[in-house]
Amino acid sequence: MRADAGTALEERPFLMTAVPAHLAEDSDRKTLRASNPHGDGAAGRGNTDTVANHPLHDLVPDRRFREDYIPRTIKGVEDLNILDHARDTEENVLLFGPTGPGKTSLVYAYAASRHLPLVCLACNGAIDPATLWGRPELRSDGRGGTDIGYTESSIVTLIRHGGVLYLDEINFAPPRIMAVLHGALDKRRQVTVPELGNETINLHPSCQVVASMNVGYNGTKPLNQAFKNRFPIKLMFDYEPEIEKKLVTFMPSLLEIARRLRASGANGDLETPIATNLLQEYQDHALRISTDFATEVFVNAFEEHERAAVADVMEHYADRLEREAKAARDLLGAAELG
Repeated sequence: MRADAGTALEERPFLMTAVPAHLAEDSDRKTLRASNPHGDGAAGRGNTDTVANHPLHDLVPDRRFREDYIPRTIKGVEDLNILDHARDTEENVLLFGPTGPGKTSLVYAYAASRHLPLVCLACNGAIDPATLWGRPELRSDGRGGTDIGYTESSIVTLIRHGGVLYLDEINFAPPRIMAVLHGALDKRRQVTVPELGNETINLHPSCQVVASMNVGYNGTKPLNQAFKNRFPIKLMFDYEPEIEKKLVTFMPSLLEIARRLRASGANGDLETPIATNLLQEYQDHALRISTDFATEVFVNAFEEHERAAVADVMEHYADRLEREAKAARDLLGAAELG
């Protein structure tokens, strides 16, 4: 399966999403806290700072992440409220499933709606434990010379002051990174930083840890049971047709294509996942540029040996896709599509 399957968020919002939801909290409430389900502004866990005074206030995600997000309900509980509960009880959350159903979107939407700084640690990158907590730098010693100081990382600052620590694709993380994270994830909720004189730092009561993982892709490895047990709340995120229907509002044929291709994947004929954002990207390209261009980009997202079969499916739907795109362009007009 594809090793590059990830959960990176699109920097620009997709053109066609559902009607924006109201923010869970008024944007003028700048208190760094867990939201109160009664909306009375009562503070959440711990003595937290206001966002304006938080040293990482600039890392609060833009409100559009919440406006564009469509929550899902898991056994009768909205996913955003599940994260509220986890934050109040200091329980770590593990989101797992295929690539692209909205795991990362949930985390960004939650941090945006609760006005929480968010630090994302991409576990599939070249992470070095020595730089995880910060970096050394030359500083003036006050006597005309220099000395070696240490600038702590945004992760350490978040641990001290609160916010959301997002461990993205944690099953890509090398064992040496897992080892340094153990203390932060177990009941101790603390880390020891050798570069700061072996200082032990307790996680702020408002520091929430959320991890995600895409299951079964090249380069990943199963989490051992002991490590998984550090996440009391484990949530399966799969593709949700009802959510996709709200996201891909103008080209319903894409939903049929997704069902057909996913069925081929379940039978072992395709390895590339049909991520929700792949459907959104097709609609965006079709309306802004052309369906031919959108189809070309869509087919090229698959492995080379899969493209002919996918192209055949797209050809079958080509006329319908073009009619749907034209109707949407006529409805929206050039100004909206610019």
